[in-house]
Amino acid sequence: MSRFTTPLLISAQADGRNWTLEEGLVYKTGGMTITAPKGMATDFASTPRFLWPFFPPFGRYNKAAVLHDYIYRTPSLDISRARADAIFLEAMTACRTPGWKRLVMYGAVRLFGRSSYRMRKTTEINIKT
Repeated sequence: MSRFTTPLLISAQADGRNWTLEEGLVYKTGGMTITAPKGMATDFASTPRFLWPFFPPFGRYNKAAVLHDYIYRTPSLDISRARADAIFLEAMTACRTPGWKRLVMYGAVRLFGRSSYRMRKTTEINIKT
């Protein structure tokens, strides 16, 4: 069974929109362990503001959104976009996100995530120094 094995410990950044992981976030799935590192920056769910009443940046899916951000931004993981999105869907299930919301959010990353995934070759994880 896929699951997160650590709590989500974060602190707000000065911009009020982004957050920093205070400890690594560990997810286990299918014999693989993925760890979003301490110091990583995230905006949680990257939804347009007009959709916030239905899909706010913060919700039951917070851990899944952080994990998805990490996978998208880390080419060295060698995880395809389709697999990254499938892990996001699976992680939302682990977070007990309601089924209808999981499916809509998964559909959104499948439809609109391509440009973010392509940018990962030039994006580095923000690590506190």
